[in-house]
Amino acid sequence: MKRRTFIKASGLGAVGLALGGFAFHVGNSWWDQTQSSQLTVLSTEEAEILNSIADTLFPGESFPGGMPAASQIGIVGFYDEYLASIDPRTQKLLRLLLHGIDDGARF
Repeated sequence: MKRRTFIKASGLGAVGLALGGFAFHVGNSWWDQTQSSQLTVLSTEEAEILNSIADTLFPGESFPGGMPAASQIGIVGFYDEYLASIDPRTQKLLRLLLHGIDDGARF
């Protein structure tokens, strides 16, 4: 085997392993999570992710103008009601987006 062929095969193998690992992660931890007992659509983990994102964007008292924090006004409940009112495909994609934002921040 030539050196260049070996390098190409190694690179393709690494990319294949990375894609397979990502697909396994998405299928194993993101897809088909059980609903929270208090919410209609979102799981407990998704509610925590959404609450963290919302509190980061709208922190409350430190925000000029005295705006309330996102967790105080119930953003998770509003988002859950919105997800319950849209089609299942878009609902699933928006839930996956929450996981993508959360895991993307780790990388």
